[in-house]
Amino acid sequence: MEKTTVAFAFRQKGLKILDHLLQVIYPRICPGCHIQAVHTNQSFCMDCYGELPFTDHFTSAENEVSRHFYGRANVSNAGALLYFRQNSIVQEVIHEIKYKRNQDAAYTLGLIAGQKIKESAIYSNVEVMIPVPLHPSREYRRGYNQSAVFGMGIREIAGIHQVDRALRKLKATDTQTRKDRFGRIQNMSDTIILSDHAEVFGRHVLLLDDVITTGATLEACIQSLSQGQPASISVLTIAVTI
Repeated sequence: MEKTTVAFAFRQKGLKILDHLLQVIYPRICPGCHIQAVHTNQSFCMDCYGELPFTDHFTSAENEVSRHFYGRANVSNAGALLYFRQNSIVQEVIHEIKYKRNQDAAYTLGLIAGQKIKESAIYSNVEVMIPVPLHPSREYRRGYNQSAVFGMGIREIAGIHQVDRALRKLKATDTQTRKDRFGRIQNMSDTIILSDHAEVFGRHVLLLDDVITTGATLEACIQSLSQGQPASISVLTIAVTI
């Protein structure tokens, strides 16, 4: 098991003494600058945290993410925690989360989002969170679902119920990175199903993802969630490309 996964598991169980020992053996380096070590219970150095480009999407319902879904999918609210630009600190952090098994960074961003949700009228009546699924083979290779870990941080602060396996991805689709919106929609067609209707029925569902670009993956998830007859569906991502 990767050292970051071990450290994360210990921290989640509240084993503070072992966490301090792990910090001595495996000091955590800031995922933004890759230079400065960070203190226990933190994932970013102060300099990088100060550079994170937070959005105003928790107070403004009209935003870059909500506009993605106009005429495409029926959502109550949609937003992101951070703005994503190429060659930026957010790109570095997302790369760490998705490809370097940095669960701490995803969890910490979830804690921040959870506090913003607690203070937000827009997301005040969310009843259940559901992360965008990974195909089991990809989740096995990555070691975890980054959207689910992001949700764990939100749950810690906002206390919102989370169901990790309500949506299932049936087919390991090709990577979405180099596809346009039409290609992404074709790639996602009939690959995501709702496997737990009871957790969705009559509830305000918050769908979680890492980065929204064209929104095709989220649209496929929204279509599947709609089959469970939720009261409403909202969307929250770690970042949105601008």
